[in-house]
Amino acid sequence: MNFFQIKKKLNMLLPNYDGIKTGEIIQINNDNFVVLSDDCLGSFTTSQKVEFSIPSNECLVKFYSNVIKSNDREVVFTLPKDVRYIQRRKYSRVEHTVPIEVVNINTSDKYIWATGNISGGGLKIISDKYFNIGSVFDVSFKIMENIKIKAVFEILRVEANKLKDNEYYLSGQFTKISEKDRFLLIQTAFKRQLELKCKGINSNV
Repeated sequence: MNFFQIKKKLNMLLPNYDGIKTGEIIQINNDNFVVLSDDCLGSFTTSQKVEFSIPSNECLVKFYSNVIKSNDREVVFTLPKDVRYIQRRKYSRVEHTVPIEVVNINTSDKYIWATGNISGGGLKIISDKYFNIGSVFDVSFKIMENIKIKAVFEILRVEANKLKDNEYYLSGQFTKISEKDRFLLIQTAFKRQLELKCKGINSNV
């Protein structure tokens, strides 16, 4: 596991999206590893299943581990059995509509629009205004009641809605986003894909 190294930073997503914690690996043993959490004791309980992500330049490493024990900020986890490597260029994009606050970086004009789809690498915004390719915005939107994503967004493609006047689809990428927020977006996209699949809806957009 070359991604498993002492002092490696990682994100930890608690069950049911109760929260996301950060920390670093401080010890690796034959059947477990120890994380020094950035938060105080109380977040982790014995046998709790936690989802991890370790960001790198080329991909996102994902795996699950169970809590063996916790003491102060040190938490002992089982070694992962299955590990997934998600290439950044292959982030799944899925249909998902939520309100989004958009601020034009050049003019400071603020808009409240809606997302058309989301992914760990970017999104589509449904707008009532046309913008040129290359326009950059600060964006923020909630993926759950208590979780807000913040990022810098650059337009790469603009399409007009042929069935509705003054409606445009602004598709693009995040040029700045925290790894924690990217991780949560990827999880939300996966969850949304499963929901659509259960309903018999093609989630590829």
